[in-house]
Amino acid sequence: MNALFLPEKNRLSLIISVLLLSNISLASAQELLAPAEARGGSDVETLIVTGTRERGTSARESSSPVDVISAETLKATGQVNLIDGLSKLEPSFYVPARSGDVGNLTRQAQIRQLGPNQTLVLINGKRRHQTAIVNASATFAGATGVDLAQIPVAAIERIEVLKDGAAAQYGTDAIAGVINVILKSDKENGVLNIDYGAYGASDINPQREDKGENRHIAVNNGFGLGEEGYLNLSLEWTDKDHTNNSGQHPNIEAANINSPGWVNRIAGEPAYELFTLGFNAGIKIGDDLELYVFGTAGQREAVAQQNFRRYNSAPAIYPKGYVPSIGIDETDYALTTGIEGKFLDDGHWDLSTTYGADEADVLVKNSANLNLLADTGNTPKIFTTALSITASGRPIWI
Repeated sequence: MNALFLPEKNRLSLIISVLLLSNISLASAQELLAPAEARGGSDVETLIVTGTRERGTSARESSSPVDVISAETLKATGQVNLIDGLSKLEPSFYVPARSGDVGNLTRQAQIRQLGPNQTLVLINGKRRHQTAIVNASATFAGATGVDLAQIPVAAIERIEVLKDGAAAQYGTDAIAGVINVILKSDKENGVLNIDYGAYGASDINPQREDKGENRHIAVNNGFGLGEEGYLNLSLEWTDKDHTNNSGQHPNIEAANINSPGWVNRIAGEPAYELFTLGFNAGIKIGDDLELYVFGTAGQREAVAQQNFRRYNSAPAIYPKGYVPSIGIDETDYALTTGIEGKFLDDGHWDLSTTYGADEADVLVKNSANLNLLADTGNTPKIFTTALSITASGRPIWI
């Protein structure tokens, strides 16, 4: 507990206890017990917009449990993906390492052990559309949530996480909580990040390929629009290879045939290449009026390897067995525009509209239709389908 919330006599007792039980100085103890903003952290005093309709409310004053995660804190995790970054920082935020099928390609998260479709995701306080990929198996079967990976980390100023049900304020899609991503509005500074990482070779699994090499470039810069306007742009590129946590399949050894290698690669991470773009702009059009527009766009190609199929599944086509792969070619975009202003001194109104869409072509390669093969002696090896979801927001008055 922060000492700021303790009565004065309890704070004094805590200082004395710290001095008696350790060798730190009085100055160090006072620094330890100082308010967060005095120690260089200001999250508790950050003004929030999630879980309240009042302007000027800080995280400490909020009646709802709201965590504020700054861009600096998110960067310190070393993660290049928003999903992985939040999983390192927010205890109530859970992301499984693997899900299954296309669920491995569009990872979903949950808050307070509820489904991903019960967590409301906002961008600058406006609803974000869901992904077109429906989890068909494993952890979140039947659920369709927001794909947080399509939001560039470089574009984020802070994240407000409301860790409580907020259906009364936001609707039934906020039963688990709310994640509100606030985009940068800086019009002067910029940043360039270049990252590279990979796993080393394993002594247990002597697979020398698929080390999960991760290459990442992120660019962010702000520009001024007129005297008081701003335009903040972000661009990210991530290229990640497969990881391989598999072992020798016992069925291959039992069949006494040549092995295609370490084949149970479904246990590894998928490979993907992801481009994301984000922008946030606003300009004053009067003393009390501001026109704003923001959005994101993303393009992803991803491939996940599946379970090994035995050599006797389709011997005419795959005499040594086969490992199918499932992939997606996905396009995601969202755009919000609106105008806001003041009235009656403390009043505030906001008129906005949002349009977002996610489109994905699903591709299965190196596979077979066993029933068709049995009936006709032939089968395709490549299968495709298309999925899409579109979400639009009607103008709202707050």
